[in-house]
Amino acid sequence: MHHRILMHQQTAAILCFVVAGCGEGGPPLDVKSPYPPYSASTRASYVLAAPGGKKVFFSSRVAGEKSVAGKSMPRVRVTNPDDEAAGHVEFYGNLLAPSRIEVGGGEYNMSGSDIAPIAAALGVPTSASLALDAPLTVDFDVPIGVPQTVEVKGTAILGENGQP
Repeated sequence: MHHRILMHQQTAAILCFVVAGCGEGGPPLDVKSPYPPYSASTRASYVLAAPGGKKVFFSSRVAGEKSVAGKSMPRVRVTNPDDEAAGHVEFYGNLLAPSRIEVGGGEYNMSGSDIAPIAAALGVPTSASLALDAPLTVDFDVPIGVPQTVEVKGTAILGENGQP
């Protein structure tokens, strides 16, 4: 059960910053109040209803830039605004079109959070990072059942000992 909670919290955080922080602008233009492009001064907040009725708060912001194969990408950071030292998730990428993103990598570190002891007991790393050698473009608007072949090279590091 705790393993599922851990996975859901991390997945929710990752999805929040992937959707919210890719650079261009907000929701489709036919909504009542489209929001402007995500910029260095933008802060977005999210609430996750966790099992048992607990609410987990997240906020996202642009935390600088990261160079991937010579291309500058925003670093979008998601944290708990009440306890930023507890951990973070970052994503390096750009929104190319409403249904296409360019990913350069990312990281998470939850070693200071209340889920760290649960993760340790389950053997799940409390930190990980992925640095791609070249950005990867992902198209979310392909027909169902049509495979997308991707080839990526990079370095993945799981755990806190820094070993790829």
